[in-house]
Amino acid sequence: MQGWLDNLASLRKKEVLLMQQQQSGKRLREDDDRTAMLEKKVEDHDYELAKLKRARNAGTCTTRNEEDIAADFEKRTTYVQHGHLGLQELTPAQREAVLRCCKNLMRQKIPRGRDHSFYELIQTYKKRPADKLKEPDHMQPAVITLLKTIKDAVGSQHRVYDPHSRGLFPQPAQGRIDVTLMTGNNINSYTYVVAFAELKLSQSGLSAAFGQSVTRLQLLFEQQPDRSTAYFFAMTPYEARVVRVQRHGHQKDSWHFTADSLPPLSLSCTDSPALCTPTELAPAVLAIAQVFATSSEQLGWRPPTDTQQEQLNEGLLHNIQLLCWGTRMGIASRVFTAKLNKEDKGDEDVVVKQGCATREVEIMEFLNQHPSEHVPRLIQVLDKDSWVIKSGDQQLRSIVIKPLYEPLAADDGADVLAQVAADLACTIDWLCNQLMVIHRDVSPNNIGKYSVDGHDRGALYDFSVAKRVSNFPEKHSEGGAAKNLTGTPCFVALSLLSDVHNAQHTISSHLESVYLSLRHTIVPLPDVWVFEEHSSVDRWANTRRGYMMRPQPQLNALQNSSSLREQQLGFFLNKLHSLFWPSDEQGAYRYRTDVSVDDFVEVCQAVNPWLLLDSIPLQNPTEQVGPATAGAA
Repeated sequence: MQGWLDNLASLRKKEVLLMQQQQSGKRLREDDDRTAMLEKKVEDHDYELAKLKRARNAGTCTTRNEEDIAADFEKRTTYVQHGHLGLQELTPAQREAVLRCCKNLMRQKIPRGRDHSFYELIQTYKKRPADKLKEPDHMQPAVITLLKTIKDAVGSQHRVYDPHSRGLFPQPAQGRIDVTLMTGNNINSYTYVVAFAELKLSQSGLSAAFGQSVTRLQLLFEQQPDRSTAYFFAMTPYEARVVRVQRHGHQKDSWHFTADSLPPLSLSCTDSPALCTPTELAPAVLAIAQVFATSSEQLGWRPPTDTQQEQLNEGLLHNIQLLCWGTRMGIASRVFTAKLNKEDKGDEDVVVKQGCATREVEIMEFLNQHPSEHVPRLIQVLDKDSWVIKSGDQQLRSIVIKPLYEPLAADDGADVLAQVAADLACTIDWLCNQLMVIHRDVSPNNIGKYSVDGHDRGALYDFSVAKRVSNFPEKHSEGGAAKNLTGTPCFVALSLLSDVHNAQHTISSHLESVYLSLRHTIVPLPDVWVFEEHSSVDRWANTRRGYMMRPQPQLNALQNSSSLREQQLGFFLNKLHSLFWPSDEQGAYRYRTDVSVDDFVEVCQAVNPWLLLDSIPLQNPTEQVGPATAGAA
């Protein structure tokens, strides 16, 4: 380590001399090549030293970005000739149909794609600076249009789905895939993802897209634990790479990647910069078409079926679909959608949640006594042995609740998100101060919306770590390790991360989690927040503090956008950010832990002056809700 420091100090002296002489109008006598070599050497040493410092400060943990992840896994990638990935070959009729559709596509206008044909849109970054282009506005609509065109030409049963438009259910921090191929049903969850694509605008962005895909695969395999093979393709406007991933265990070290060709497949034909010639398809277009021609089972997807679903199909519940896998006390749990057969009213959409501790069941029963449209209602507790998980002395039961709320998405717009945020703030206040129930895990997976009388309203659900208390605020869980943290680390308030021994769950800490969840819905949080496996909560706190106590270029870019919708979203997020992280005239930031519901709702009203705040249930003044028994678990 000392050797690196000494070497860096020597290089720094030369760099300082270089800067001083350049500022005074002088030039070093070394030629330009040597100057460039010196600067590159300093940059390389800075990078290596930073990695060493990170490793020293975090033990075995280092901060990893998408390029680092890609570099690790590309070492384990086998490159094969096109046609050796186990994909279905196109029939002559399918090839001719894809060729014909691509010819037509070259002349079509793209929805949301400004005044460009598809070809001009794909190639537009050659004519404009990269910083003037936006993936959602330029590449996303073009690629989705291309994929849907190929899908229709091949006659594929897969659905092309844009998670940015409506969001996947659930929507974890690490789950913002650019484009997915889904099975034929209408359930938009990770359990039904067949394949996916990651997009990057820059010509050199293929490695970053590869690294990002690896992080998505981690969640995909978690949500499809029986799956051993998966496919994805990384794309830039010039090229693409189709990759097959095979795993032989549940650890990432067991993954093996097989990619089609080195260098990547071109999105242009040999004799033409177009997607196709009158007789030839671009190599990348052909490979993607083969993905669509391949069945879901050949691509590695397995339908989630088990005996429990079959048993329930014989009763009042039917049409059961697996939404997601989760973990409760180290035991795998699952969430299903289902239809509840009501003889007098027809079928009703419900949620079946497996693996609920006694405390969660008791809280749901208690909330039934104080009904609100902003929290789910318990319909039934399933007592069949097949739906009970035994964990030590506990029996984790299964519950049927309604309704099935819709996850939030950036396309909802600032007015809808402001209404949802205000509803969540008032609901949290009602739960904490009137019912003495603290949720303790506000995150994108646990907030959603529902529609009533043509208006979208906010909802808070999943009370798996909620708690009834005798006094509020309530002290946070003891311990400085991440495993002792109550809630989802990416969305836990900084006050709870900074001092886990003395911090309290407060209204402000819950509202901060609402802000972080809304922010992630519109502007995804950095992957380092999600995938850095910190050994202690202190590391999470330092990462959060460093990211938030500085200007927010992503939010400012939204607010300065030419799109009115994006301007409103940027304004909303900037206002919420300033609520928790205000800055003074000198630009110094401070952190607030006393944000009130009134403060929060005021920001929401600045965005949506027509907020509806009339359906939050209020207790009858003559009725007192008794506190939970002191010392409840």
